Amino acid sequence: MKKLVLALIVAISFSSISNAQSFVEEVDFFQSVFGMEKKAIIQNYLNVDTNSEFWDIYNDYEAQRKELGQERLELLVNYANTLASYNDDKADFLIKHNNKLSKKLDKLIYKYYKRVKRTNGSKLASQFYQAEHFFLGEIRSAAFSTLPIIGEFN
Repeated sequence: MKKLVLALIVAISFSSISNAQSFVEEVDFFQSVFGMEKKAIIQNYLNVDTNSEFWDIYNDYEAQRKELGQERLELLVNYANTLASYNDDKADFLIKHNNKLSKKLDKLIYKYYKRVKRTNGSKLASQFYQAEHFFLGEIRSAAFSTLPIIGEFN
């Protein structure tokens, strides 16, 4: 199920975007579906009581992570829409922007690792950190495995 959701997210990234509002609605829908799946997996893996203070922290984290996820999707769409005219300037822009997003996400995960550690201890914080990096790796793998190789269409 998780791979299906990831594939769908990547697929809509490359669909032709004729209506920006429609695209935003689709992304919101897929993020909410993936978010529910992810939250259930996190709850099962971390074995956290549903009334734990962890969930308030996690929900704050997810809201910020989704904003960065939206930026990453927009970057993927930008890449897909410019394959035919891909040049050095475009390559530099996309790589620099992707690198900035990766750094922001790593900082965000670490920031929330520290918050979880303060309220729930190092073990749960480490599990949170590990799980988030697992999801990040899966998403990146799914995205890169479906992206055309640079220069493939030149």
